[in-house]
Amino acid sequence: MGAALLQDRAACGDRTIAVVNGCVATRDGLVERCNVLIRGERIAAVGRSSQVQAPAGAETLDATGQLVLPGFIDLHVPVLMRSGRKDVAARELAGELARAGTTRFVSAIALSSPAPFKMLLRAAKRRERDVPGAQPLGLRVEALLDGRTDRRMSVAGAKQALRQARDVCPGGRILLTVSAGAPGAAELIRWAAGEGMVVGMTAANADYQQGRQAIEAGTRYVAGAIEALDCLHHREPGAIAAALLDDRVAAELQLSDAAGGLAAAGFVVQAKGAERCVLVRSAGARDGDGMLRAVARAAELPGVGVLEASRMASGQPAALCGIGKSVGSIAEDMTADLVVATREFEVVATVVGGAVAYQRDAA
Repeated sequence: MGAALLQDRAACGDRTIAVVNGCVATRDGLVERCNVLIRGERIAAVGRSSQVQAPAGAETLDATGQLVLPGFIDLHVPVLMRSGRKDVAARELAGELARAGTTRFVSAIALSSPAPFKMLLRAAKRRERDVPGAQPLGLRVEALLDGRTDRRMSVAGAKQALRQARDVCPGGRILLTVSAGAPGAAELIRWAAGEGMVVGMTAANADYQQGRQAIEAGTRYVAGAIEALDCLHHREPGAIAAALLDDRVAAELQLSDAAGGLAAAGFVVQAKGAERCVLVRSAGARDGDGMLRAVARAAELPGVGVLEASRMASGQPAALCGIGKSVGSIAEDMTADLVVATREFEVVATVVGGAVAYQRDAA
């Protein structure tokens, strides 16, 4: 049980795959006894089994009694994933993520000083190889600003390093995270947004005015939203209040098993609306299963459930990255990224770009 069947995406060609009789998370909601037809790298049709039928010769994935969800998009896969190991091979990483339902991912690195950053860039670059499994979307950079120390980066240094990062990351897509309270944060955010980067802020230890400045400069997501709630006070609301009150800003949720963790996450979801919440890998999760655990936990939140939890792990991250028109949902002509899972969130099969990247043994 658990054997991976990794296939080359280029081999999918015009082959047809039919995912049949599943409970499919469509744009209109969960649809029971629904079929998904895949031709090449795209979804050709979605509909009830009585309306959309598998053509003769199609490869069939039987999803009877199971969930069929859009593939998860992990926006925070650290380059240094394991203690004692400096890198995870591209093929191994792609397979690990696919086995837990992740189809697209963003490598995360810290920008503090030039030498370590260049080493991390090289490691991230090695993940771009075209291998079966989850595929890279870009690079996430956490900028640690403060030119007064050797361990932090000046704004000018950060701009130079980000230009280098953009030249080597897949498609030039950069997600930048900056502390709203760091010196020069608004300047760097404004510049990065103008360069087409997706910019977020960390709100912990920043005041409300600094949060507002970061948002007006171009911040579009708040990282660590749950942790930043420690700074929420009725007299000094902090930058997290600015993020929760502004519809332009999405809230990233990293769920944990800590007592009260789900209650805090539920507060953020109620404040922002599930449509403006983005799941990132669960704290303490093993290398590959971070998003799977996050979706399972989010589904337990009041008023969320399976459908919204899956959207928080697929459609919302895709929209934040600017690729929501082609990735992140199960609909006709969308990229065929999907995961078949049991009702207990055990992955049965993962399809990436029209190819079966993982399929659990029947035994």
